[in-house]
Amino acid sequence: MSPSTVRGLHIRWIKSGVFSPTVAHGLLYVADGAELLALDPQSGALQWQGTPTYYGPGPPVYDAGRVYATSYGPELYAFDARTGTLLWDSTGFAYGFTAPTIMRRSAYVDGEDGNTFAFDGVTGQELWHTLTNASTLPAAANGRVFVARYPITALNATTGKIVWTSRSTPARVACRGGWHPVRH
Repeated sequence: MSPSTVRGLHIRWIKSGVFSPTVAHGLLYVADGAELLALDPQSGALQWQGTPTYYGPGPPVYDAGRVYATSYGPELYAFDARTGTLLWDSTGFAYGFTAPTIMRRSAYVDGEDGNTFAFDGVTGQELWHTLTNASTLPAAANGRVFVARYPITALNATTGKIVWTSRSTPARVACRGGWHPVRH
């Protein structure tokens, strides 16, 4: 793009009131505060919509033909990415408005009760939950799930057992090129 080509640009479509776009396999997934929407990225045409609960979904995440979203309801939901069919919803306290973290067909989310949860991404079965007092989006890499509040905690992604706890007090945690926590 250059200054001479900018004049030729135009808006194709606008969808207001949506947040947290995710693009995968030809569709644009967004949340609008009430529903999860799948849109055609070229035209903006609605392909499907799903309503998890009265409170609506958090940011959507795509993995292996499924779109996941949390909601205050309390639940984590999985929809078929092509059709919008609800595949499963969790039960318990795994709710929030952050996107779930997906690694190796498992979904990780922090609940309002101070626990970090792991769910089988295909069946929705709870695999484990561990009291971490985290309230952030988990990061995951190399068989570890990282959560932060005070301090950073690394969990074994398969068992949920605490592997280590740092002395740091970060604002958030992210993984970059491996499983090393990054302080911001």
